[in-house]
Order: sequence, then structure tokens, then C-alpha cells
Amino acid sequence: MVKWFHRNYFAFCDRELLQLAVRSGHVYVTRWRSDHGYEINTPELVVAAVETDNVTLVRWLIENGPTLDVSTAAILARKDNYVEAMWWVPEPERVQLVLEAMRNENRNLLWWLLMRTRFEEKISYIAISGAIDEAAASMREWLLDNIDDDEVCRWCFSRKRAISSGEATSEEHLPPAKRARGD
Repeated sequence: MVKWFHRNYFAFCDRELLQLAVRSGHVYVTRWRSDHGYEINTPELVVAAVETDNVTLVRWLIENGPTLDVSTAAILARKDNYVEAMWWVPEPERVQLVLEAMRNENRNLLWWLLMRTRFEEKISYIAISGAIDEAAASMREWLLDNIDDDEVCRWCFSRKRAISSGEATSEEHLPPAKRARGD
């Protein structure tokens, strides 16, 4: 560790050393700096760690740093190696990512967020199901064909809304696999 500090200009201030450790992908040095009094207080460090392709460092920064904001979470979500980081993103930010993924037709991210993370707040259900109602027909069809978790389907695809609007029967509003099973 001392050699690393010396090699990387120990005269840097604490913040610069931490940034250098992150940009160099050094988990151990980053953790040591944190353990010795330097607070991980900026999401920019997570973005810098993403650029090193060091998943361990990114995860450590997410777990030990500030709560991710929507823009940082969006950067992670666009990288295939880091989509699992969405587990650590607070629910309101994940809702925003779902809405953004629907607008941008990022079906991989949308599927991952809906199927691999849980939404527990009623306001989240309302925002997402409302966005699905307003989405293009092709997006709604894709969601119906690809979202096959019963719990997610219950709140994403409101049968009552579908029936009252005359769009579909309750059975038609289920994904094909569920219609075939008679769910």
C-alpha cells in the first residue's frame, strides 16, 4: 500500500488519492482510505469505478457510499455488467428507471427491473401501471408477452382497467402462458 501511495504521488490531498485509487480500480486502497477517515460521499466515484470494469469496486462503493441518484443509476443500468446494481437502488429511483426504459424502449432493462427487483409502494404500482397504459401498443404487447411473474402481472396489468375501457377481457389481458394455463 505504501508503495502504491508513493508511486501515485502521496502529496495528493486525501480526496485526490481516493479518486486516483478508484480510477485505478484498486478496491483495497479505496477501502483503506475509507476505513482511515475519508468519507465516500459522491456518486461520481461510482461512475469512475464503472469505467474500470471492476464490478467488485463498484459494488463496494454502492454499499458503502451515498444512495445512488437516478442519473448514476441510469449510467449503471446502461452497462450490461452492472444491471444487478439496480438491487441497491432505492425504489423511487427504480421507478424512474422503469419509466425511462419504457420511453426509450430499452426492453432488456425494463424486463430486468420488473422481473428481478421488487416494488412495494402503492405509488410505484400506480406510476408504472399508468405508464404501461399510456405506452405504445407495441410496448404493451411486448410486456404482456414477456412479463410472466404472476405478482408483477397483477399490479402492472390492471384487468379492471382493461375491462372497463373495453380493450380486453380479463383473460385476454394475461400473458399468453397464463391464458394457456387458464390462470
